[in-house]
Amino acid sequence: MSAPKGPRMPQYRPACCGDPRFLGAPFLLSERIAGETVPRRVLRSIRTGGLAERVAGQLGEAMARLHAIDPVHAPSALPGEPDADPGRALLHEIHEGVDALLADRFGDDAREFGGLVDRAAYVTAYERAGGAFDLDRFRWWKTASTVAWGVLLARQAAAYLSGETRDIVMAASGRRVSEIEWDLLMQIRPAAA
Repeated sequence: MSAPKGPRMPQYRPACCGDPRFLGAPFLLSERIAGETVPRRVLRSIRTGGLAERVAGQLGEAMARLHAIDPVHAPSALPGEPDADPGRALLHEIHEGVDALLADRFGDDAREFGGLVDRAAYVTAYERAGGAFDLDRFRWWKTASTVAWGVLLARQAAAYLSGETRDIVMAASGRRVSEIEWDLLMQIRPAAA
């Protein structure tokens, strides 16, 4: 005897639309599949069901099949050029997004010292007072201090999640860790010297 079937879902025909007027960007409409989409719940159900190896295998097989497709044979309705470098295009898109949206915890990345002044102003004052500015040492301490601040924020969030404290400020600290990641990426980029 077969299991009872639920309500029949409407069938969708895959379609591609390059017109940004509808969603703000080109999009692909494929097939609607009922199921869970919240990552935490999905991962929990995979772990509880002992399905991790099976899911990883399915993902690996699906990606291998996708990567085996020659872009030259892709339908012409798909957005993008068949010979375009998707990695370069993604990096360009990310770069534009970052430039448009992000500013540092003080509002101005160019004002490296507490959001007040740039490095040159600090170094001038430091050396005028008799200091010998060592750029390598400065960069090491700046990076180490940034990591230490990130660890502190993560500990505050962990204290909230464990129930040690119910202070919402501690919970919000975890959201700021991404700012630390951004700062670190900016510090290790070639132009940071």
